[in-house]
Amino acid sequence: MRILGLHIRDSLNAGDRYSCPLEYFAFPGHEIILGDMRAPPSCAPDVVVYGGGSITASPAFRRWPGAITIAWGVGHHVRSEPWDDAMHAEHGRAAYLCDLYFPRDAVRGFQVVPDASCLHPVFDEIIEPRHAVVCYSAARRIDVSNGSDPHMTNEDGSVEDAVRFLGSGRKIVTSSYHGVYWAWLLGRSVKMVAWGSKFFYLPSLNLSQCREANRSAYARVVELLDG
Repeated sequence: MRILGLHIRDSLNAGDRYSCPLEYFAFPGHEIILGDMRAPPSCAPDVVVYGGGSITASPAFRRWPGAITIAWGVGHHVRSEPWDDAMHAEHGRAAYLCDLYFPRDAVRGFQVVPDASCLHPVFDEIIEPRHAVVCYSAARRIDVSNGSDPHMTNEDGSVEDAVRFLGSGRKIVTSSYHGVYWAWLLGRSVKMVAWGSKFFYLPSLNLSQCREANRSAYARVVELLDG
């Protein structure tokens, strides 16, 4: 089968770039093609895997005719309250388009599967804190730099750069979704500067649990493809 993985790939945002689950799992015997969902590659896929990222409301999130459609680690984003009903409605619309649906948010009736970047080997490194506080900004949203503590944005480098920077602080101040997520995976204290609903639906899972949830999703995907 030809498996097409789509997410926000052509992005400076490290969280977007490293969230694709197909980067972390092998599918022997299948052809894997990865692309940006906003301008997908020209091909005729048998399977389309969306994820991760806050992509469920995107007009590019659609069912591909004749293809199995899977969403894996996908998230919503609502900027104005009330959030809960809007979050469930947005996921409901997206799930209707899919044969398998694994949201990264706690949605009624679905298995929660956090962003697949938790599987990156950088989280297996021992990263010792060197600073009391580090600041990690969502580059195009809210600047949390304070002029004294070390600062980085989510557009400044790779996932390795970001995780090692976050790990260098005992406490992280961040306006980035992945800044919060990765800091929690590292076991660090976090001050979250939120600018939308997605921050309040982060899974309260540790690194091991996040990885196990992704392995469980992988097993279900393989079972579907092999069946």
